[in-house]
Amino acid sequence: MNKKLYKIGFVGYALMFIMALLFYKERTVFVDISYHLFHILREDSFAIQNHRFGAAFTQVFPLMSGKFGLSLNTIMLIYSSCFVFYYFVCYWVAGSVLKQYKLALVILFTNILFVTDTFYWIQSELPQGLAFMMVVFAMLSSVKELNSAYLKLLLIIAGLITVVFFHPVIFIPFLFVLLFLMVHKGMSVNKWLLIFGAVFFVVVWLVKKAYFSAEYDAGAMSNASNNIKYLFPNYFTIPSNKTFLLNCLSKYYWIPITTLGVSLLYVLRRAWLKLALFLVFVGGYLMLVNISYAFSAAEDFYIENLYLPLGIMLGMPIVFDLLPSLESRSKQLAQIAFVAILLTGIGRIYVHHDLYATRLGWLRNYLDEHKEEKILMSSSKVPKDTLLMTWGTSYEFWLLSTTERGRTASIIICDDVEDKQWIVKYQQHFLAQWGVYPYVDLPKRYFKFEDSVSSYRVIK
Repeated sequence: MNKKLYKIGFVGYALMFIMALLFYKERTVFVDISYHLFHILREDSFAIQNHRFGAAFTQVFPLMSGKFGLSLNTIMLIYSSCFVFYYFVCYWVAGSVLKQYKLALVILFTNILFVTDTFYWIQSELPQGLAFMMVVFAMLSSVKELNSAYLKLLLIIAGLITVVFFHPVIFIPFLFVLLFLMVHKGMSVNKWLLIFGAVFFVVVWLVKKAYFSAEYDAGAMSNASNNIKYLFPNYFTIPSNKTFLLNCLSKYYWIPITTLGVSLLYVLRRAWLKLALFLVFVGGYLMLVNISYAFSAAEDFYIENLYLPLGIMLGMPIVFDLLPSLESRSKQLAQIAFVAILLTGIGRIYVHHDLYATRLGWLRNYLDEHKEEKILMSSSKVPKDTLLMTWGTSYEFWLLSTTERGRTASIIICDDVEDKQWIVKYQQHFLAQWGVYPYVDLPKRYFKFEDSVSSYRVIK
C-alpha cells in the first residue's frame, strides 16, 4: 500500500508545481520573498537571514538564474516553482532512493494536509527544514549495520547539522519523530543510531543557541516565555484559540478529523504510550503557538507557518497506523482517504488564490494611477485587509513594474513616513523599508530606472 500511495503522491506534487507556475506572481510579489529576491540579485549572493543556512537550497535557483543573465520574469517563475521542486526532491530521496515510503508520505502530508496561505508565503525556512529533517530520518532508518555504512553516517551527521540551521523550533518535531520511531513496533530501525542522532542533534542545537543566536529568534522565544507566565492559567480562553477553531471549520478541517481518528484508534488498540505521545505533542505544540501569539494581529499565513510542524505530528501516526488500519478493513478505504486529503488540499489552495490575486490587482491599479511618480506614502492610506502587509511594497512594486511595464517604479508604503521624508532630497535613489540604494548601484538588467530628476512625493 505504501508504495502505491507514494506513487499517487507524484500527482500531488505535479499539481502543486503547476499551481506554483500559474500563481508565480502571487507567490513572489509578496513581502519576504520579494525582499530576498531583491538582495539576491542586487548582491549576486545568498540572502541568508538569522543563520538559517538551509535556505540556500532554494535560494541557489534565483542566484544561479541571475548569474546566467535570465530575465527577471523568468527568475520569478523559477523561484516560485523551485520550492515545490525542493519538496519533491526530498520526497523522492526519502521514497525512491532510501525506500522509506512512509517517511516520504509524511513529507507530502506536511505540504498538503492543511496548507492554505503558506502556499503563497513561500520563503519560510520551517517547512523546508521539516522536509529535509524527514530525509535525515529516512537515512537514519535505512542504516541497519553501522560497520558497513560509513558514508551514510557522514551524510547523516552533515544532515543533522543542516537541520539545526533551518529554524529554531525544529527541535520539537525532531523530538516527536524520534520518540515515535522508538516506540513504534512495526518498523525495524537501529535504535542506537537514533539515540546517537538525538544526542548529536542536541549538541549542535546547543552550539547554535550559544554562538549563532539571532535577535529575531530570541525576541520570539522571549515573547512566548512572557505570555506563558502572563496568561497562566487562562490558556484556553485566549483569542488565538478561538481563531484556530474557526479556521478548523474552513481551512484546517483535517486537523480535528485526523486527530480524532488517530486518538480513537490508539484507544481501541490500548496503545496508551503512543496516545500520550501524540496528544502531548500535538496539544502542547498547538498551545505553545497560540499562547505565543495570543493577542497578536499576526497574519494567517504567518501563524499557519508556525502550525506546519503539526503536519509531521499528525502525518506520522496517520501513515504508520491510521492508513494501515483503514486498509485492513478495505483495500480501497486507505486509498480513498489519502486521495481525499490530496484533492481537498489542492482545491483549498486553488480557491484561496483569490485573496492573493486581489492583492496583486491593487498593486497594479496603484501603478496605473501614479504612472511614473516616485511615492512615499503612509500605510494609513491603503486597505490593509487587501495588502496584508506593507513593509515589502517597495520590492513588490519593483518586481511588478519592471516585469509588466518595462520600467522600475520607486514607490514605498510604510508606517514611518515622518522618519523617511528626508528622501525628497534625492532624485536617484531607491527607497526601501531598511535601506536606500543609489540607482547606479543596482544591476541595470533587473532595475530599469528612467526618471533621475524628479523627487519623491510624500502622501501622509
